[in-house]
Amino acid sequence: MLFGKDIDLVEDTKKRRLMQVRKDNTFYLLDKKQEKYVTFLKNNIINAVSIGVMLGYLLKFLNWPWVVWAIVAVVWYVSYVVLFNTKVFPKFKKLKEKKVKVVPPSTTKGKTLAFALAFLFIGIALLACVPLGQTTSETESVVVIGCGFFSIVMGLKFLGDYRKA
Repeated sequence: MLFGKDIDLVEDTKKRRLMQVRKDNTFYLLDKKQEKYVTFLKNNIINAVSIGVMLGYLLKFLNWPWVVWAIVAVVWYVSYVVLFNTKVFPKFKKLKEKKVKVVPPSTTKGKTLAFALAFLFIGIALLACVPLGQTTSETESVVVIGCGFFSIVMGLKFLGDYRKA
């Protein structure tokens, strides 16, 4: 069973897009459509949480508890992981080569710093919404605080990447 944390999208010296499975260091050749499936799997946890929060927020007039949002997110996450592992992944073509030279991704320092500052600014702005009274309910406050902390964590991650580069 593959999860988003178990795989990487890489490029080799022959400019081929590959999926690398970290557990056993195997590589699979990807076409454009398969690359989209892999990208969706890598971002599946973020997609699941986002859909759970959006659905819960849009249906807040039903006064459902936040547990329903979490259940929607878990169902979304598990269903895509199962779908990917049973229907999509078996069709991937495994590379026969034993040694694959992976080209490290090129990231510019300016782009990484811009992402870091943007995430930090958004996170601080979201956290400022609660004491300024811009949220109307406890549920909104919890969602805004959660998104604010997530944004700050992402900003700190990009800031760490900037320092490494």
